[in-house]
Amino acid sequence: MIKRMVLSSVLTLCILTTGACNNIPIDGLQAGFTFKVSKSQENTDPVKVDFLWVIDNSASMCQEQAQLAQSFDEFIKKIQSFVNIDFRIAVVTTDMLSDGHRGKFRHHLAKEFPFACAQNRIEECLPDVNGDQICAKHGTNWECDGPDDPKKLYNCNATVNSECKKRCADAAECDLQFVGAEQAEKCAANTSACVYKCLQPSNDPKNSNYVLRPETSQCPDTNELYKQITSATGNATPWLIPSNAEALFKCIGVVGAEQHTNANLEQGLNAAIYALNKHNPENRDQAKAFLRDDAYLVTVFISDEDDCSVAPGKSLKKEKFGTCICVPDTQEDPIKGKLLPPMEAANMIKALKSDPSQVLVAAIVGDSTATNPEVRDLERTLYTSSKCGICENPADKHPLLFNTYICHSDSGKADYGRRYREFIERFGDNGIFTNICDAAGISPALTTIADRIIRVFTKICLPKPIKDQQTLKVAKRGPQGKCSGTTDDGEPAACNIALPCSNGSPCVLEEKILQEKSLSDSNAEEKESYQILVSSDCPEEAGKKAVFFNFLLEPGTIVSIDYLACDPSLDPDCTGVIN
Repeated sequence: MIKRMVLSSVLTLCILTTGACNNIPIDGLQAGFTFKVSKSQENTDPVKVDFLWVIDNSASMCQEQAQLAQSFDEFIKKIQSFVNIDFRIAVVTTDMLSDGHRGKFRHHLAKEFPFACAQNRIEECLPDVNGDQICAKHGTNWECDGPDDPKKLYNCNATVNSECKKRCADAAECDLQFVGAEQAEKCAANTSACVYKCLQPSNDPKNSNYVLRPETSQCPDTNELYKQITSATGNATPWLIPSNAEALFKCIGVVGAEQHTNANLEQGLNAAIYALNKHNPENRDQAKAFLRDDAYLVTVFISDEDDCSVAPGKSLKKEKFGTCICVPDTQEDPIKGKLLPPMEAANMIKALKSDPSQVLVAAIVGDSTATNPEVRDLERTLYTSSKCGICENPADKHPLLFNTYICHSDSGKADYGRRYREFIERFGDNGIFTNICDAAGISPALTTIADRIIRVFTKICLPKPIKDQQTLKVAKRGPQGKCSGTTDDGEPAACNIALPCSNGSPCVLEEKILQEKSLSDSNAEEKESYQILVSSDCPEEAGKKAVFFNFLLEPGTIVSIDYLACDPSLDPDCTGVIN
């Protein structure tokens, strides 16, 4: 693994008393090695990674798809700044009912978003009371859209069934409010340059609204897109590689927002399984071509709805599509259960690799935004009760309870992704659960996912078993330091490995001893910590142990790992098991 990372390392096993290195038994010897994080382009043996993006293509996902297209370059470049990766990227939708979907890799261009993608603002308002006055704070031509009956305004978890909608005359008006005057002028002069589009079904301004235009205007059409993708790989299965991902990801990552019923049954877990199952005749050739035996598999789910993957041999009525959190899976109820258990889905994904530690999964879905764990759990419970029509006061029940949501942002509402969460938890530290409801869009979630990927890829395999846990010392130095000389003002000059001292003096890097902590224990005050975990690609004789860092190692950082080692062939107590 060391050669595959952005690391250069030297390992020595030496007799403590003489300092000489030889091949005599190492019991009682000090094993130490130091590595330096380097620029990714200096690595000649990159880490192989197969990315599968599972993207919700229902009509409520327009803004999130647009944000993904905008943030993708930053996501992949951040990983590349720490780790040299040889990646493949494929995209599927959560639609498992329509032809051309069902886990098939996408190469189809979405040119427009439908009227259902209108960007509204959640507000507590009633149309014929003071609704329009409340909505006026968002600007001109904003109106309240809510129930006529005040009893239907609130759901049982205190979310509301009303929102402010903007009526528009043309796209330039929307660009002016949401982008600025300069963009509005460009839009007025050339409608193809508009960021937003004003839709008026039936040419009725009173029924108008604005939608974001997908950033796919520079993409080739679907046929040409397929040719460009497959010609780059020489394979008929469409996936992206480093040479074309930056230019073409937005063309396939914006999967479109469908208003038909099939897209409203979001089966993300099934989509991933169908896409990558080498034994499923429907997509077998696709899976065999895409998955590499020596590559990590990273699957990212993005949805504002919970997973609703139907179990094999089961079916679900259309009226249940929006309330899957109320439907049991076949493990919870073997007779009445309709859904695939998240545990089974996790086992299927893990089984795709001979080494489950090479599988990482992430979800960007809805959840409570509360930071207090007790409040978060309460909001999850209240959401579930309201969604399923189980209100503390039966008089609070009404037909709009199915609209209950757990969080919202300017991008829209989101349901609680409970099944995704249960699925992610099955992967331990290789699972990342993030919230789609963020004022900054999905970029913060992508940053969190990138950080965790980097930590996994920059692990350090232990070359020999640890004989005495008390001797283990993990330390880091740099990348910043101080010159041993002084400047004119008497203070030491700053330096680093890439920027040596101008006076020729050595650059002294400050050493910090790292503490061993689990990822959940590493808080903001002590985030520079590590943990020792099993990783099957590490040496067998060392118990397949590796040091995983709970923070990002900056380029130029020097890390040293020292401990008293032993030899399993000579010492029966030397097992690599760390107590």
